[in-house]
Amino acid sequence: MKYTNPHAALKTGQKRQTKPNQTPNNEGGYVFKLDSWKRLERFLILGSDAPTYYQDAKQLTVENGKAILECVALDAPRTASTIREISYGGRGFNNDAPLFALAMMIRSGGAGRRAAYSEFNNIVRTGSHMLALMNALKFLGNGWPRSLRSAVAGWYNGQDADRMAYQTIKYQSRFKWTQRDVLRMAHVKPTDAQHAALYKYIVKGEATEASPNLVGVYERIKKATSLNEVIRLIADHNLTWEFVPGQWLGYPEVWAALLPNLPLGAMIRNLGQMTASGLLAPLSDGTNTVLKKLSNLDALKKARIHPLGVLNAMRVYGSGGGIFSNKKWQTVPQITDMLEMAFYSSFEYVEPTGKRILWAQDVSGSMSTNTAGKLALSCCEAGTAMAMAFLRSEKTVKLTAFNEGIRELHIKRDMKLSDALRYTKNINYGGTDCAMPMIWAKDNRVAVDTFVVCTDNETHSGHTHAYQALEAYRQKTGIPAKLVVMGMTATPFTIANPDDGGMLDIVGMDTQVPALISSFARHDLGVALATLPQLPAPEEEVEA
Repeated sequence: MKYTNPHAALKTGQKRQTKPNQTPNNEGGYVFKLDSWKRLERFLILGSDAPTYYQDAKQLTVENGKAILECVALDAPRTASTIREISYGGRGFNNDAPLFALAMMIRSGGAGRRAAYSEFNNIVRTGSHMLALMNALKFLGNGWPRSLRSAVAGWYNGQDADRMAYQTIKYQSRFKWTQRDVLRMAHVKPTDAQHAALYKYIVKGEATEASPNLVGVYERIKKATSLNEVIRLIADHNLTWEFVPGQWLGYPEVWAALLPNLPLGAMIRNLGQMTASGLLAPLSDGTNTVLKKLSNLDALKKARIHPLGVLNAMRVYGSGGGIFSNKKWQTVPQITDMLEMAFYSSFEYVEPTGKRILWAQDVSGSMSTNTAGKLALSCCEAGTAMAMAFLRSEKTVKLTAFNEGIRELHIKRDMKLSDALRYTKNINYGGTDCAMPMIWAKDNRVAVDTFVVCTDNETHSGHTHAYQALEAYRQKTGIPAKLVVMGMTATPFTIANPDDGGMLDIVGMDTQVPALISSFARHDLGVALATLPQLPAPEEEVEA
């Protein structure tokens, strides 16, 4: 039989393997498997504390743990530097996944453990990070080797006593671990009188004249009996809200005292609390201060506020009630609007591509699961927000939504982000066919330079694989179209063919995503990666 059409075998069905390097996803559709390094990167950015539609969080974490160990076996120093790069650059929503990966390296022993210690202080940067690491190490088991005790002791003793007092008092407990537990388990021995006095205070609760000044201030505010005394201590010592006993945090005067020096990330997370206290109301001085801070683009950049953090704050604050508490408040519309602007501003500047881009948002049922366990956002909603951010920087973008079929996504540049999220949430159902965007563009003769498919890669419904659909589109139109696959869950799957230089798999909600899409649309992959901006460490550690 003579085959005159090189694409005659395209209608193979997505549940049939067409290439030897394909693997079945959780729905039985055949896709490509990420290599260990890409899997590591996806886990470090997205984490696995939220279940997917098909897997619980524990199962997902176990699978990602295997990928971490595979990377350690391949190249332990490279693994450690990858963890440091993503953690230090603030590319993920929080630091929990990098800390878990660091714990796995420590528990792996040998070269993995040595490489982990070489980056220990670059990844464990706050008292909260230390407690999260302890929790991960306990989960993984195997006790406290001498090298671990030495690394932990070096972390506590390697910082001056005043900074360590701040870290240990601000972050006293997390995951049922306390700073006292860590000091005792690691047998940390002080290197000077101030550290000795601090450790005595942490372990026994006894303050002395040699204790860092912050210890005395904290003891005074704990024992304060009047509102004026609390406010004076906050103002005189620039205290953050974690130092204030809970019984005082319901007073608007206390939040008014905290607000001028409140770190931007902490301010965003406590908007509901400040509104419930009465500080934030339409036209109030507190509201004007918040609006001024949120509109400061330089401050947003320096604080390295993650887009997901702003997006989640917008969702929670706009709902008028806490997700994990019974607290209620009357939303101030101007603050919600400014949070939307802050979301767009939290991305790096993106150079417009000048290319014809088709954005395809997966709205199948599996995209309804949370993008991360601590967020009130689904994968579909997070992808829609990314689409809105990209739409505002590009002139020639067409938005579509697909499941087993496809439709135009009627979202405009001037549309409120909350309305856009609500719109896609209402059409979030059905099976998945990731070939739909390319098939639709080919059948409707839509000229596209770059397809961007935002998905969890659980495609299974179609009669053509996504990579085949792109090849057919290129052949019919003569356009050397590219495909960017934006993965929204920490699974090992992608529809991007790794053997095709015109296809790129990236991690959704990485702060570098818009810049990488823009660069890849204009250049080949090597140039795109080389031109990405180098991200400095966050000036403020944002504890999600």
